[in-house]
Amino acid sequence: MRKIYNVIDTIITVCIISIALVMVVPLLFNIRSYVVMSSSMEPVFGPGSVCFIDRKDTQPQEGDIIAYSLSDELITHRVIDIDVNGNYITKGDNNDVPDLAPVTPAQVVGKNVFWIPYFGYFIIWIQTTSGCVIFVTAIIAYIIISRLVLSRKEYWN
Repeated sequence: MRKIYNVIDTIITVCIISIALVMVVPLLFNIRSYVVMSSSMEPVFGPGSVCFIDRKDTQPQEGDIIAYSLSDELITHRVIDIDVNGNYITKGDNNDVPDLAPVTPAQVVGKNVFWIPYFGYFIIWIQTTSGCVIFVTAIIAYIIISRLVLSRKEYWN
């Protein structure tokens, strides 16, 4: 019983720490996360992926994946060319044609540095009221149960 508890405890602890590190450490380097909602960049990343955008890197090169603002929307596409005016021609890897309008340097939010597939579904869920309540309740329950089990460890030997 003790071995099973130790394995479960380790897995849960590693998961909680990993989630916290993935969400907090990039912020220290001005890297922000955004959830991908479309399939325009498949097979590189698809809906539900979380892209981490370096907001300091706003001068991409051809081939870089960038995030740019278009009205109130954030688009993540690849730079396929740079025109004579210094604007970026972008295209989703899964799209047949380039985006309709070139992206101006002022629209560039940053360059994509890495992504985590499917993690966005968790982010979207935790942003709902029920998801947040369930997640916080689960963590509190885990802490309480963990403390109760630790207080009874002397009976396990």
